[in-house]
Amino acid sequence: MWVLARFGFAALVFLFRALWRRQGLDQSVIYRDTQRVTLARHKTIGPRHDRQRVISKIYWGLALRTPLVFALTREGWWDRICTFLGISQELQTGDAQFDRKIYVAGDHPALHALLTEDPQLRERILRLFEKGAVRIFCDGRHLWVESEDLAYPSDQALDTLHGIYLALKHGGPTRGHWLLDRFLWKAILVEALVWSLALYGAPAFVESLYREYVRGESQRYLDLWALARPALQVAAATFVAIFGLVILILHGSSRGHRILLESFLVLAIGLPLSAMEVVSDINLSANTSAPQTYDYRVVSRWDTDTKRTDRRRGLVSHFLRLAPATPGAPRAWPYLQVPAGLYHQTKTNSLVKVTLQTGRLGIPWIVRVDAVTSIP
Repeated sequence: MWVLARFGFAALVFLFRALWRRQGLDQSVIYRDTQRVTLARHKTIGPRHDRQRVISKIYWGLALRTPLVFALTREGWWDRICTFLGISQELQTGDAQFDRKIYVAGDHPALHALLTEDPQLRERILRLFEKGAVRIFCDGRHLWVESEDLAYPSDQALDTLHGIYLALKHGGPTRGHWLLDRFLWKAILVEALVWSLALYGAPAFVESLYREYVRGESQRYLDLWALARPALQVAAATFVAIFGLVILILHGSSRGHRILLESFLVLAIGLPLSAMEVVSDINLSANTSAPQTYDYRVVSRWDTDTKRTDRRRGLVSHFLRLAPATPGAPRAWPYLQVPAGLYHQTKTNSLVKVTLQTGRLGIPWIVRVDAVTSIP
């Protein structure tokens, strides 16, 4: 059941990343020959008893229907590295000041022609960045500016953006649609694939809570390193294969390197947990030995509630640190998480009996754990 739940969750993540694309609108009003649009992002800050909702980002812009999809940012070290390595290919306009300060993430030939041939367009773009713009981008429906100082635009800034809008509207392509942008679909495929693989193991947390608090079972494995070692090997091989595929898909685009960085971080964080769940699922799919029972001594015991400082009650987890008391017993590392009933039947220096079976991959897994009368 839990294997199906993980596959279902991964499929939902894939669909979410494939279908979710920003940007919404907070306000839209008539401005000259178009519409002025604004969007504010908020976050909650402060202690629990005094929460405040404050603005974290402000976007403002003009409505613009165009097949041009791009982003302009200040050129940074990651942009230079990816360009140097040939992972991304950035437009060079021939304007030394503009090329040094602005990174152009956009592959449409019409955009390249506009930026190369129109010095007033480049000057307006530089002026907005000098006035505090973090990013100027177009999603095919609106021309947006992300503001650095969390302020709405001045009349002068709006006039500057309107000049950029006119250059793109009259000098850009008249046919096409932003949904036909090839890179968009590459980005959707890459993000959906990366996030679904990285979060495949996320339901394991829900499964562990269900097994401990609903079914009253202990954790699956006595030696977590025995599971983690092959899982890390699988994660490393998968990382190399998937990240290589991502580079192959995005290679040559000026917009791909930022998704590459996102993919690197997401895979590096999420794949180890996902790989542990895959290895565990395969190992539990078949048993290769009869159950064997071993005695273990309780070296120490603790629960999460004893380590709280604020004494707030919540879900309390219970742990035992065990040492083998039967010769030849597999090691217990680093601890064993057990249900509350079993935890309260033990004390330091008491014994527990652990019944193990060997799975398909040769990794012993826990069938059951029973408390034994403490040793005098």
